[in-house]
Amino acid sequence: MQDLEHNEPPPVSHSDSSIAVDRSAIIDALRRWGLVVLAAIVIAFSVQFFVARPYVIPSASMMPTLGDGDRVMVNRLSYTVGELQRGQVIVFDTPPNQESDADVFIKRVIGLPGETVIMRDGAVYIDGLLMVEPYLAPDTGTRQGPRRIPGCANAEPTFSSCTVPDGHVFVLGDNRGASDDSRVFGPVPTDTIVGRAALRVWPLGDIAQL
Repeated sequence: MQDLEHNEPPPVSHSDSSIAVDRSAIIDALRRWGLVVLAAIVIAFSVQFFVARPYVIPSASMMPTLGDGDRVMVNRLSYTVGELQRGQVIVFDTPPNQESDADVFIKRVIGLPGETVIMRDGAVYIDGLLMVEPYLAPDTGTRQGPRRIPGCANAEPTFSSCTVPDGHVFVLGDNRGASDDSRVFGPVPTDTIVGRAALRVWPLGDIAQL
C-alpha cells in the first residue's frame, strides 16, 4: 500500500502592504482621537477661564449660606449678559485697602448704585425701606461699621449709612458679626467683579443653587 504523503499547510504570511494598511489605520485613528481629546481639553479650559470657575470659600464670613472650605462655581459671564441684582452672591477682586492672603472676596449684594444703605437697630434699610433677609441665621444683627464708611457718595461719610456711587455695589457677608465687607472697605467697583457664585458644588451632600 502506498503511503500517503502528509504535507504541512503552508504558513500564512502577511504581505508588507497589509501591514502598512494596518499601521496606517492605527495612526489615523490615533490622530482622530488625539484631536478629540485635545478639543475636549481646550473646551474644558475655555469653560473654566471664560464661563465658569470653581472657588474655595476661605473663611466663615458667608455662613450659614457657605462655610469655610466650601466650593462654589462662579459664572464669569453673568454680568456681561445680565444685570446685578440685590441678594446675589458675587466674587470680586480683593479690595486694595484690605490685607488678605485671598485673591478674591465673596459677599452678597445689598445696595445698588444710587441707593442709600442704612444700618440701624441691627437691621438694614434701603432708601428707608426695611430689607428682609431670609438667608441670615436667626437673630443675626447688622452692626454699623467700625469707622466712617469710605468711598460713599454721601456728602458727609458716616458709620452706619452709605449712598452707593455709580458703578459700585454695597456688599455684606451673611455672617454679619464675622465679615469684613463694605462696612469696612466701602462699596465695590463693578469692574472688579469676577462673576456670580451660582452653585455650591462641595460638600457633595450640600450641592445647591445660590
